[in-house]
Amino acid sequence: MTRRFWNSFSCLPKGKENGLFASVFLCILCLVSWLTGSSSFVQAQESGKSAETAGKLPADVLFCIGKADQSPAEFRFQPDWAVFAAKVPDKNEPVPFLKFTVGKNSNADWTPWHWSTAEAKAGHRSFTAEIEFDSPEEKGKMYLVVGIAHGISGLGSEVRVVTNGVESPIVRAKNPGMVKGPWQSFDVSGSSELLAVEIPAGAVRKGKNTLTLTLSDGSFLFYDYLCVRERPEALPLPPVPSMVDDFLEAGMPEEILFVLRKPSFDGHWYANIGYYGDNACRLPFPMNTGGAICIFNVKTKQVRTIFADWEGNIRDPQIHYDAEKLIFAYLPKGKKHYSLYEINVDGTNLRQIT
Repeated sequence: MTRRFWNSFSCLPKGKENGLFASVFLCILCLVSWLTGSSSFVQAQESGKSAETAGKLPADVLFCIGKADQSPAEFRFQPDWAVFAAKVPDKNEPVPFLKFTVGKNSNADWTPWHWSTAEAKAGHRSFTAEIEFDSPEEKGKMYLVVGIAHGISGLGSEVRVVTNGVESPIVRAKNPGMVKGPWQSFDVSGSSELLAVEIPAGAVRKGKNTLTLTLSDGSFLFYDYLCVRERPEALPLPPVPSMVDDFLEAGMPEEILFVLRKPSFDGHWYANIGYYGDNACRLPFPMNTGGAICIFNVKTKQVRTIFADWEGNIRDPQIHYDAEKLIFAYLPKGKKHYSLYEINVDGTNLRQIT
């Protein structure tokens, strides 16, 4: 590449003046190249800062931390809560533990969870996170919208939000419950329970703003995302992948055969097939409670009934290799023993085999 670069100037006339011209030309070219490259680098860095949260957010969102995916997995800052609490001796004062600047920090700099006063390991303290952000103009009424991925049900904390010194009405979080234990939930998908805190009109100013978020009088919560927006609505979640599509793409059948029947009053597995032999009148299944053989179509989600007896008992269907007929155990009303029956999958040609 260097040789081609220099060869590109072979067309210039030789001589001192022309040599000087070539040198100046090269210096200008290198300077322009450096400036262009620097500009591209800065632009890429700025784009990179917002790429994590930009996505396809609604137009009224001022900024967003994280992504609406029912998981705190993108947040990686895990505070030592006891250490932060020790820095604030006055136990009546909230403990600042995180300062996040929108456009400078990344999602990984936010915390997956936020402790509160129910946590004994940190001395039952309230904790405060601070967010700095820019606004192109003064805003009317806004909302801090939080998606809560995990949290102990019934122990939601009071959420206190202050924007540039202006306090919002205190709201209590509605924790959605835990999928796993707290120490196992950092990468686990859960819920996205909506928490919306009103920010009074005029509190968000043009230019730089500071918002603090404090939890107290409750337990921790795990974040799915946080955003400031004009509407008190949750961010849209990504579409849930279809298990049906995966099922069909894997070559599975479009139709599933099943039987409706009332379960045994005994929860043990063996009660489905037999019971103690000390009493011939003691049956392991409820008699004459009805049953049916049905087929569920995976694509249409429609169910069709092949055979039904709402006063008998039906169980254990087995499809034939040709998928055109099946056998099943059938106990008509008034009998005490099952017999094997055969029927076509379209419901025709019912016949007793045993």
